[in-house]
Amino acid sequence: MPENIQLIPVGLRTQGIDCSPDCKEVWVGSNEKRKIIVLITASNTQLTEVKAGAMPIRIKFSPNQASVLVSDLKARRRTHGNNIG
Repeated sequence: MPENIQLIPVGLRTQGIDCSPDCKEVWVGSNEKRKIIVLITASNTQLTEVKAGAMPIRIKFSPNQASVLVSDLKARRRTHGNNIG
């Protein structure tokens, strides 16, 4: 594996992912954990986990970073939450 790539375990069946507009955080949807895993890019560490419903398949930051949209396939609706990072 190239030296500039680092693996960060976030659980199985990950699907949704987005980087914050300021590139300080990466949010990853874990279908296994039913949570959003928030990673800090500067240190490649986990900040927190956020409950996200049954199957968080898409994640998208708003351009001003004030909110994050998460679509949940099993709920068949979109939900959103404030940026917690």
